[in-house]
This record gives sequence, C-alpha cells and structure tokens, in this order.
Amino acid sequence: MTKNPDKNNDTYVVVNEDKLKIISTQIEKKVNDIEQKLYFINSLFSDIEYCWSDSAADLLRENYHYDKETAENIIYNLKQRKKDLQEIIINYESVEKKNTEKADLLPNVILE
Repeated sequence: MTKNPDKNNDTYVVVNEDKLKIISTQIEKKVNDIEQKLYFINSLFSDIEYCWSDSAADLLRENYHYDKETAENIIYNLKQRKKDLQEIIINYESVEKKNTEKADLLPNVILE
C-alpha cells in the first residue's frame, strides 16, 4: 500500500499486473523444484525399505512420514499463494477494463 502524496490520510494500492505475473511464475518454478526434491527423497526412503529393516529403520520411516506430510502441506499452501496472485491479477484486470470502458463513454468535452 502506498500513501497518496496529495492527501495525507488516503491510501491506495498500486498494482503492477506484469510484476504479479512474474512473481506467480517464480513461485510456480520454486514449488515445482521443491516437489521434485521431495519426490527424490521419497524414492530414497522407498529404496531403503528393501535394504534396511529393523526397528531403527522403522522409526526413521515413521518419523519421515510426518515430515513428508508437513512438506506436502507446505507445497499445497505455496500453490495456493500462486492461485491467489492469479486471482488478484484477473480481478484487477477485469476491474480496470470496466473502468476504462466507463471512462471511454464519458464525453470528451464536459464544460463548454
């Protein structure tokens, strides 16, 4: 939020759709990277089942299960942030389009 320089008490939001789109894409890339790393870790844990089976391994896998659920929740929430940004972009663009259409309907000469 940015202070309006003309009015000390008024605030307004400056939205740059292009910047939001860039940030949304960056979030998507980072989340995809995190997902790939989690998939790799999952495959490692799956592989140790066949070569390490005792109570310590069972405890490790059990603890990992909770960590995996936490990681999956984090990934889900990060994906929601991307969706939130995309909704903001869509809403802002549609409101701006409506405002532009209304402004175009105004007469060019108001006072004569």
